[in-house]
Amino acid sequence: MSKTLASQLDLFTNTNTEKETFAPANAPEETENMITIGVVDLQEVSKPRLPESKVNNLEYELSCFCGTEEYHRWNSIFRRHVLTDGVKYLADQTGAYWLMDLIASYQCESRMRRNTFQCWTLKVDLKTQKAVVACDNGNGKILAEQKIEYTDFPLEEIKLYMIDDGGQYAVILLPNEY
Repeated sequence: MSKTLASQLDLFTNTNTEKETFAPANAPEETENMITIGVVDLQEVSKPRLPESKVNNLEYELSCFCGTEEYHRWNSIFRRHVLTDGVKYLADQTGAYWLMDLIASYQCESRMRRNTFQCWTLKVDLKTQKAVVACDNGNGKILAEQKIEYTDFPLEEIKLYMIDDGGQYAVILLPNEY
């Protein structure tokens, strides 16, 4: 790797919040083509944690969903995968559409396709804001596990089911919607 490329990559991994400037490698010392980039620490821009009362309220609201009135598509890439009302509410309230993407993205693996019922669990360490997502077959056999280096998901744990009987849709739902 060239020294110039290495220094440009350093710019993007730098954790201070001061503005830095870089120019293309072949540019003169000072040029009007220079780009100023503000390096931002993700911890500073993350949305604030929900207050405890709102977390408790969200947990209560999620427990009230039973069945679903509609199925919702959230992503044009995963057209077969749909969300129930409760899971859509969860994703809307917490911004956790990334979790739905993660679940759907694993479905192309053959070991996942063989398991028509999957139990997905997200466990969050609220202090470090790191998490682990695990999928089992409903009987405790782990099918997949992924570490998440950063999340602002407000709940310590959430379980979701994914059911795919090979029909028209694969449904992601809350356990109480089953």
